Amino acid sequence: MDVESPKTFALCEVYTCPERTRGNYYSGPTRVSLVNTVSGEMINTVGVTIRPVTESGGKREEREEDSLDIPYLIRRDRYRVDAPGRGGEGKPTIINLSDYNGDGRALEFALFDAESCSDVAVQLIGYSVAKAVTELRPLGSGCLAGFSAAV
Repeated sequence: MDVESPKTFALCEVYTCPERTRGNYYSGPTRVSLVNTVSGEMINTVGVTIRPVTESGGKREEREEDSLDIPYLIRRDRYRVDAPGRGGEGKPTIINLSDYNGDGRALEFALFDAESCSDVAVQLIGYSVAKAVTELRPLGSGCLAGFSAAV
């Protein structure tokens, strides 16, 4: 996995739109595995993909990328940051379990990727109780518009 060179932000410096979902980050193929914590057995693994959509001249292009930027230091915005430090950045909670599907169980979390200010791609990942596996629950770009994980 490649590590993007850390960028330091001045206290008054504003994040660009992509930095709002990346901050300082790791970049590369991303996987989520469900593990039995008693036996240590890996139950299943899903690849995390973001499907950027580009529209130009009436043409719509959707591509799947096997790479995602996962922040390790970021300001509060899309990801939960409990203890921001100097400059407002802190360690994000990447797997911030919530009840996105309204079933009363906090078994899903969202990953975000902003390529521009107008569109934020979201990948929802959750645990299926019925199937006892981790599943990708794809959402179109911007489906969680206005969502903020800031606490």
